Amino acid sequence: MNDNFKILKGSARYANAPDIDERISLAFDSTTKELTEYDRNLTIDLVQRFDVERQNSTTFNFTCKFTLLFENAYSGFTQPTGNPYPPINRNLYYVNPELYRSQQTNSLDPNFEIAWGGLPQYHEFEFIRTDSNVPGYTIASNGVAPHVSFNPLEASYYNWFFYLTYPYQNDKTKILQTTFDTDNFNWEVGNGIPFTVSLNTINGSPVIQFNCSLNHNLSIGESVELTISCNSTNIFDVYTIGDSYANNEERIFTIYDIGYSLCGNFYDGAIGLMKRISNRENPIESKSIYYVRKHKIVTQYTDAQLTKTGFENNPFRKTSKFETKALTPNLSSRVSVKEGNQSYNLSFKDDVDINNLLDNLNRPVSEFYVSVVNRGYFGFFNLPINNGIGLKQGWEFNLGPALNSYWDNGLFFNLTNVQTQYFQKTLPNGSIQKFYHNVPYNVGDEMDGDVCEWNNITQTETVISDFYHKINFNQRVFRTSVIGESNPNTLGYYYKPHYKYQIKVYSDYIEKSNDNNPERFPIINLPTYAYYSNQNLNFIWRDIYPYGFIDDFGRGVDRPFLNDKHYIHENFTFRLIPEGSDIDSVNTTQVNDPTIDDCE
Repeated sequence: MNDNFKILKGSARYANAPDIDERISLAFDSTTKELTEYDRNLTIDLVQRFDVERQNSTTFNFTCKFTLLFENAYSGFTQPTGNPYPPINRNLYYVNPELYRSQQTNSLDPNFEIAWGGLPQYHEFEFIRTDSNVPGYTIASNGVAPHVSFNPLEASYYNWFFYLTYPYQNDKTKILQTTFDTDNFNWEVGNGIPFTVSLNTINGSPVIQFNCSLNHNLSIGESVELTISCNSTNIFDVYTIGDSYANNEERIFTIYDIGYSLCGNFYDGAIGLMKRISNRENPIESKSIYYVRKHKIVTQYTDAQLTKTGFENNPFRKTSKFETKALTPNLSSRVSVKEGNQSYNLSFKDDVDINNLLDNLNRPVSEFYVSVVNRGYFGFFNLPINNGIGLKQGWEFNLGPALNSYWDNGLFFNLTNVQTQYFQKTLPNGSIQKFYHNVPYNVGDEMDGDVCEWNNITQTETVISDFYHKINFNQRVFRTSVIGESNPNTLGYYYKPHYKYQIKVYSDYIEKSNDNNPERFPIINLPTYAYYSNQNLNFIWRDIYPYGFIDDFGRGVDRPFLNDKHYIHENFTFRLIPEGSDIDSVNTTQVNDPTIDDCE
């Protein structure tokens, strides 16, 4: 309606115009409308709203419990033997102390302190150091500065660093080494899995057996591509898995010998490399890819918050003893601890937002890890071997039960990228002793991980060998060998650095785009990580399961969700494994859930 009116008398319009009564009709136009009952009220489905927020959230809070399992296996002597460094010599877990008391008493100068044999105490390995009040070692004694001035705020950082990491890249050029009998074999990981050949029979039928250093991940009916050929053929069908002995299925496979051994290339002891082919009709695209995963650090070491569990210890008892006054170098009684049984809770100061993070296969990241790295601040370990690096690395196939020359000093491929620093102390004879420790990683740094296999057709990644670190005793500080520092492989402990959080799960089934798409219409919701098969002319991929969904195989992620964040908690077992131990019998990485109730 026009709301501008001007009313005039007739005589005011023009001359002699009569004044008359007039009526104006006004129309009322409405610009609003009353809502109906159903338009004004809306029922909100809280379950649906919760699920929407849960699926859209990219924020995670990570916590875990670590159970530390450790066998204190190596005894030795404080160095130098003729003039030992007192703070360490006086704080060992002594072995046969009566012998050393007798030797010290019968020496030319009974006041001269000899090196006493013993083991480093549990304090050098535990996650949170508790020796904060040891005279001469962590606090001053008789006006003399301690070995380390103990800072309670650093108690959980002195021995170990804890980080959150995720696999973000693949390294196909990493040089690895394995051992066949007494011969070392070096290869580039991207070239496949090494094996040795042995000619054999199964139920009277001739076969060629392949003994692999890593898990081959093969199934009967699949094929392998070998670096050994016969009559220009290097692709062979898998005949059997394993042999007549138990637990060899992952490392041994055979092909049926239909005369291949007559070619002269297949003979006992022959060495080569293999690659898995999941579909012989498509040998190029179904050939597996091999690599070492690289992890990116996303937290500072000071972000880790470590506490002791309130009511839980590991299943092994604490081993300690009272060192009497007469059986110590400095005639001071104390309690020494060989092994402990403490468990720990680990959390991080800040949550992690995984939005836009891609993994090593350019897919949305589905795994995070808590990664543990030795620090060894008190100086028992990590003497630099090359370029300021003392911490070694290898893989499961490089471990026991026998000592392995892979860990020898002077090799470039068995070192991490962890740099060292040192502080120095003056020995009783006036000489200087350096004590080395590892430097922490920064956010954005990278570290190596497991050896893996990826297959484009099956769309699966498989870990075929776990990653390990090795800490070595600094033979200039604590000698564990008669040969000492000149030993090419100084003794130490293995440990596994990476422990997995599963934050997403890829489906058990494989999705495929429509094969019959000659017009190449756009595919709705095609993932960016889908693989295009040139032979099948379609895309293939695995979906990501929504949070809260568990499939028939028990696969999926269903964790607490509150305040717009996912809470992920895991139970881990951290093992320090003496070098040369039988690793096959100690492959536990996670504490099993109670079978009855939480009070077991």
